[in-house]
Amino acid sequence: MNKQIICCAAIFFCCFAAFASPSRQSLDGKWEFKQARGFNYYPAVVPGTVHTDLIAEGLIEDPYIGFGERAVQWVDKEDWIYRRSFDLSDELAACGHIDLCFDGLDTYADVTLNGVRILSSDNMFLRHRIQADSLLKPEGNMLEIYFHSPVKVDMPKWEAYPVHYNPRNDQSENGALLDRKISIFARKAGYHYGWDWGPRIVTSGIWRSVCLEGWCDARIDDIFYRQDSVDARTAELTVLVDVAADRDIPSAELRISCDGIKPVSLKSTLRKGRNTLSVPVSIRKPRLWWCRGMGPQSMYSFNAELRSGGKLIDSRTDSIGIRSIKLEREDDAYGRSFRFILNGIPVFMKGANYIPNDVFLPRVGPQEYKRVVDDAAAVGMNMLRVWGGGVYEDDLFYSLCDREGILIWQDFMFSCSIYPYEGDFRSNVLAEAEDNIRRLRNHASIALWCGNNECSDMWYGWGVQTGKDFDKEALKQFNQQYYHDLPELVARLSPDISYVPSSPWSPEGERNLDPMMGDTHLWAPWTKRIPSSEFERRHSRFYSEYGFQSFAGIETLMQFAPDTTGLNADSEVIMFHQRGGAAANQRIMNKLADEFLVPGNFPEAIYFSQIAQGDIVRRAIESHRRDKPLCWGTLVWQINDCWPVASWASRDWYGTWKPLHYYMRDAYRDVLPSAYVDKKEVSVWLVSDRQDPVEGKMHIVFEDYRGRKVLVKDLVARASCGEAQKLWSIAVGSLPLPASELFVRMTFTPSHDESCSNLRMLTSVRDAVLPVPELSARVSKCERGYEVTVSTDVFAKGVYLNLRGGLLALDEDGKARPGTCAASNFSDNYFDLPAGEEKSVFIESALSPVEFLEKLELRSIVSPTISLPASGR
Repeated sequence: MNKQIICCAAIFFCCFAAFASPSRQSLDGKWEFKQARGFNYYPAVVPGTVHTDLIAEGLIEDPYIGFGERAVQWVDKEDWIYRRSFDLSDELAACGHIDLCFDGLDTYADVTLNGVRILSSDNMFLRHRIQADSLLKPEGNMLEIYFHSPVKVDMPKWEAYPVHYNPRNDQSENGALLDRKISIFARKAGYHYGWDWGPRIVTSGIWRSVCLEGWCDARIDDIFYRQDSVDARTAELTVLVDVAADRDIPSAELRISCDGIKPVSLKSTLRKGRNTLSVPVSIRKPRLWWCRGMGPQSMYSFNAELRSGGKLIDSRTDSIGIRSIKLEREDDAYGRSFRFILNGIPVFMKGANYIPNDVFLPRVGPQEYKRVVDDAAAVGMNMLRVWGGGVYEDDLFYSLCDREGILIWQDFMFSCSIYPYEGDFRSNVLAEAEDNIRRLRNHASIALWCGNNECSDMWYGWGVQTGKDFDKEALKQFNQQYYHDLPELVARLSPDISYVPSSPWSPEGERNLDPMMGDTHLWAPWTKRIPSSEFERRHSRFYSEYGFQSFAGIETLMQFAPDTTGLNADSEVIMFHQRGGAAANQRIMNKLADEFLVPGNFPEAIYFSQIAQGDIVRRAIESHRRDKPLCWGTLVWQINDCWPVASWASRDWYGTWKPLHYYMRDAYRDVLPSAYVDKKEVSVWLVSDRQDPVEGKMHIVFEDYRGRKVLVKDLVARASCGEAQKLWSIAVGSLPLPASELFVRMTFTPSHDESCSNLRMLTSVRDAVLPVPELSARVSKCERGYEVTVSTDVFAKGVYLNLRGGLLALDEDGKARPGTCAASNFSDNYFDLPAGEEKSVFIESALSPVEFLEKLELRSIVSPTISLPASGR
């Protein structure tokens, strides 16, 4: 466990909680730091990291630019010291009890206050509260934190361990550690050691806030709003309140109130130390919280007040969504179900996997969190999976998901590895898991706790077992961790939320994962040179990972590789920002050759790869939705990046939408006309996620690429609640023209709603007979930006608009701001435009009309990039 001297790893408060009584004094802001074996102190910012402080002082270059990552590998081999002095505020000095609270120390840290060591921490994910009043002075306090090199701490553990199971995403070679993959020994974000989409930058530092908190008599330490029974008639809750008291209080009163509900009070005697008070709350006809697309995200404002002798001791206000959520696992005609039931109704999950937004976590602020959650909501996602190689995210992230109706599949932080789960490491994990379950469990968005990402798949399917005797011990530890300890903690601390041991996972088949019995990570169409239509031929109860890579966009490329002269897919700097290696680039280029077009230059390779990614994954999504009721979820890998890189993300590190993100907006609509095409037939479907039946007219048109309608079919279409319905099909041989010359457009017009359309080419882009379109555009200035109206004479595939050098917000040096708020996006882009039609899109831009026109570019997949001539403006 943590080698703590005076420490209690306890919950302190969520970002949405407000305390009335305890006094807080922030210790964030200006600190100073130095290399432990160095001499000079430099300014530092807390929360922060060693790397970002070194960058700010000009002591290292930005590791995201060019080959900068190589130049910073020495940082994690050094020890670092942070310190700051402070005086106690008068308000805090008047408190009888003062705690020093750390929300996150990364990772091996000794904390000294006024020369006395008060904490030794070895877990990035664990918060700490240390009673400090006996050591504090009114003025001139000195707080110092010594961060030990994670490499120096964990290398001896690797050397002593009897077997090495090769956590393959650990980029030990990039860190000059040869094959010493030490990441599994640290309770630290696994992706900091590298991943197949991320760099190896092993950080240290005070990565979350630090404060002093003073209180008298007692304080509310934690509240759990346990939702015992919820339906449309009644919600029965038990409010469990943990109270820390520094003395016996014989006449305490706890009062729970909520908007529109009669307050409930409990009188109790508090004993010195920890007390748990239980208050039942009943809500008649509750306003239920629903995920996106199912209903409103209703929230109740709960207030807990602790009094003694009429005096308010402490209070806390929490925003709580009332709902029931469970993962249904029942035997059925297909195998065993894997579907989420929200408020008694099964919900098809549409979403993506989520990784940390940056390697340097403290620079992900409220704007960045809001941007990524808003971008998920904007395309109709109702679930994000917080992946197990990152971090338990900031409270704000979950609060934003509560507000937007986005459910969270929450992994514990274990991924693609076998961990040394015994002794102090096991105790450390148990403390970490309890702390984070307590911190997150009140969020309405939490839908599932998952033991790990791909650890079961790795053990049984990746050939890592050695055949040595220690394999038995490793399996014993594995089972203890994921089948006993973690589920026991979830059942005790968050009993209203389901748990699964791993992802992917099927209950009786760890050795041979059965897609009919559990969730699936479908990677064969990416890793093998097989048709992307394989995504449509496979079937599973739930797809929790799948995807296809693309290169980062040209505007992003120009930020991490400013000199673009002569660049191609195999250029050294491009490969340096491709962590899937040469094989990943080859897979992209193979796919372009097999199903799309061979690019003539690198900008085309970027554009073609992004169109390919979007098309392939969109078809997979539609296939999964057509597969209801067998399949009940599709989570694309992945929504975001942690640095500028070629990856599976639908949005790059700056927040630029790739085609995939736009295409998901269409594919995730609650009512979707969809087509399936194989060599024998074309079938037309209507998919609905609505809870009421939908009916209307389906207008089906087969059209050639020059605009001639060759077959029209009108149908009365109906889909029952949450149903996928096959409406009509036609043999490919019965079509009036070869499939290579046709696409099908489906327009569904409900009886009392707006129509929705979808189209699909009947062959791959490579095999289609696509004429070269003549694109034109009109530009109109409007409030906050511009409207661009694009028209075409023949079918235009993947119409792409770009503002050359004008999509990213740049500083005075011409560099894009870090994080995910730098990009502007067109309201629609990369769209298919049938012959003779036009489409208007909007973009927010501060450019002058002259600058906007100079930077605007337009192209389709078979037409070259054009800038608008003066006459076309």
